[in-house]
Amino acid sequence: MIAASEIKSRFRRRLHAADLRKDTLRQKLIEEGTRVLEPVIGVLAVMAEVLDEEGNAHGRIEGLSIEVDDEDLVCLHPALHRDAGPEHKLTIKYGPVLGGSNFLSVSGLGSKYAETLFPAPTNAISSLGRSVGNDLLLEEGRAGELADILRDLVEEFYAGEAEPAPVHHLRLVQSA
Repeated sequence: MIAASEIKSRFRRRLHAADLRKDTLRQKLIEEGTRVLEPVIGVLAVMAEVLDEEGNAHGRIEGLSIEVDDEDLVCLHPALHRDAGPEHKLTIKYGPVLGGSNFLSVSGLGSKYAETLFPAPTNAISSLGRSVGNDLLLEEGRAGELADILRDLVEEFYAGEAEPAPVHHLRLVQSA
């Protein structure tokens, strides 16, 4: 029979090794997610800087820090706050799906902006993206387009020209 102290020591070592593996995976996900989300983060950060300037009373953008959720998806939760009126929340996620490919998923974009990515959903092919229910699936290479669309959404939100649209989902898929 193995001594209790030996069982405890071995178990502690294995737990520590598991924690190190998980931390390494999370760090890799954050690095990769930051790289993929850079166009989106860049646009939102620049716009947040303008809103933070002295004398600007239009509102603020919060939630621009990246985190890894319980499903090992890299998440960004920007929230657009206006001094007068409702806020607009977006959720942008990046990570693996079944089959090993990675995707970007965006919720809160709204149908107007989703239609900008897909003028005619029937023309969406697998190399450009596709529509599955309310989800739009796109290749990772179109992340810059998503950043441009988010820029337009933020401008319209703070200029008061558009109300937040109903929440829809958008997924960008990286080709294998």
